[in-house]
Amino acid sequence: MLAADIIELAQRKPFWCVERSGDGRSCRNVLIVEASSGVGLSMNRLALVVNRSERVGLSERFEMYFEGDALCITRGSLVAAQRVWRRASGDEVGALATNIYQVAAEADELERAYASAMSEIGKMNGDAPDTRMCLTMTRVGSDDEHIATIMDWLPTNMDAVPSRREHHSFAALPSDPGLSLRAE
Repeated sequence: MLAADIIELAQRKPFWCVERSGDGRSCRNVLIVEASSGVGLSMNRLALVVNRSERVGLSERFEMYFEGDALCITRGSLVAAQRVWRRASGDEVGALATNIYQVAAEADELERAYASAMSEIGKMNGDAPDTRMCLTMTRVGSDDEHIATIMDWLPTNMDAVPSRREHHSFAALPSDPGLSLRAE
């Protein structure tokens, strides 16, 4: 997909359900996307994480910029993203998006653990803060319900560390149809 197609998709269908289940009711995480002054996309990622056997909601805001027709972000920007930790009564996307109540007592601990995990993953992969993660998107089928992404982690020094590639899929939806999240 071209950058203009991705922006148009974000305006028309801002709920992106990542790794949708076979029954269509749950997602690994959800991105609520909006165009950001034509330069990129602003994203709010909603996910459930497990902390001491308790599921906690994560709302993570970050900006991705276009590099050609790929959406990119640096590891440093991703680590520095604004995160809010929430406790919700269930696993519904709407409940997490409307901030049932913040997990204030645990937020610092959760943030440290998350930042530490991100840092360790970066070290294992040989990433520097300016290592870029870029997404390219392709429609699979005839509608927006089946879009595949290729995620490339591109190190600054291409000779030192090879790029890594991951494949994901998502469904772009006009609104939240009552989706639930699966814990990561």
